[in-house]
Amino acid sequence: MDTPANAPQPENTPTPPPAATSTPTAGAAGTPPSPSRPASGPALEPVTIVPEGAASTMRVELVQGTWWGRFGTRIAWVIAGFCLLSMLGVFWQYQRYLNPNPQITEHFFEIDPALRASQLLATDKIAIITIEGTILQTDGFARWQIDQVRNDPAVKAIVLRIDSPGGTVNASHYLWHRVNQLKEQRNLPVVVSMGGMCASGGYYIAMAANPPSKEVIYAEPTTWTGSIGVMIPHYDVSRLLDDWRIKDDSIVSHPLKNAGSMTKEFTPEERKIFQELVNSSFQDFKDIVKGGRPKFMTDEEALNAVATGQVFTAKQALANGLVDKLGYLEDAVKQAAALANLTDPKQYRAVRYTAPRGLFDDMFGGLLGQSGNGPAPGHFTGDMGTTMTSSGSQTGATASLAIQTAAEILQPGPPRAYYLCTGWPGLGGW
Repeated sequence: MDTPANAPQPENTPTPPPAATSTPTAGAAGTPPSPSRPASGPALEPVTIVPEGAASTMRVELVQGTWWGRFGTRIAWVIAGFCLLSMLGVFWQYQRYLNPNPQITEHFFEIDPALRASQLLATDKIAIITIEGTILQTDGFARWQIDQVRNDPAVKAIVLRIDSPGGTVNASHYLWHRVNQLKEQRNLPVVVSMGGMCASGGYYIAMAANPPSKEVIYAEPTTWTGSIGVMIPHYDVSRLLDDWRIKDDSIVSHPLKNAGSMTKEFTPEERKIFQELVNSSFQDFKDIVKGGRPKFMTDEEALNAVATGQVFTAKQALANGLVDKLGYLEDAVKQAAALANLTDPKQYRAVRYTAPRGLFDDMFGGLLGQSGNGPAPGHFTGDMGTTMTSSGSQTGATASLAIQTAAEILQPGPPRAYYLCTGWPGLGGW
């Protein structure tokens, strides 16, 4: 049944809600304040909003933002970025650990300016391995170069560039062994190019040239080489200590334990023992020379004539069969290419390796006589003598290298054997 419009409403009928109202605040006329941004005042009061036509009210409570809510997201991104950089650093260190040659940089070596453009595009390489300075270590720049060549299938031949007065018996033999091992594993020809000095331990390493029956050892016209021999340096300062009333009162398990100490004279027994060590290393040196120079394999007298520790000029070395030809680095590269059957100069490019230089090297390299573009210092050749230092001298070696070598010679402990060419044992760099 219809109810008249003016009929009274039942008591339980709900009264319709009033129209939505809000109290305007400072701002544009007729624009209600934003619930999330209070218009003014430090306090944020609750606001009740009743939308028009809504059946119920909606209460919006504005809350002051916290410190974390304002900056937390930015801090989280900063932390995440830092973690990412840390992970990249750890990954880089790991890759460097796995990299056998972390300090090697390859550079193009120009042989002929007219062929530069074509050789830059060549894929086959002639690798120039540089050995400079006194040879004291079995690991370092020389070893890194050898490993670099081993892992580079584009290398078809090797040129050993040696400018060294020699070094310890152990280090000289080790580098010879590594080069010899490389040429056998890769079946690569090895040509030697001697710099200003290639004596003793340096000449020892040069015997890795391959094949020995070809012209594979080049000496520059001003090269000094040879010095085949061994030396064990020993300095007797016992009388000086006596003058200062200083006495060596070491306690040893046997009288031979401190044999060779510079605080006392050699006894006849000690001298005999060390002479036998020298003789043994000297024979090893001569055997290596026989393997590298076929002429001496059948002519022992000719070898004995040059294995006196004497240093020879390039012409004398050529006349005595110690080298095959007089020539420069470029000549050695061309010969290596010919032995690798790379007859067209456009087929190959020569490359050299350098080690990165630090700020100290750039600041003081000139004072120490080091070239800014050369390889890292510290690698050497020697003359043919086993003094447990071979005899001879080094042209253009740095003062810093001399100090380093002297420290090796004068360090405490038993004497060491050297293939070194020097007038003052251990100071071949002066």
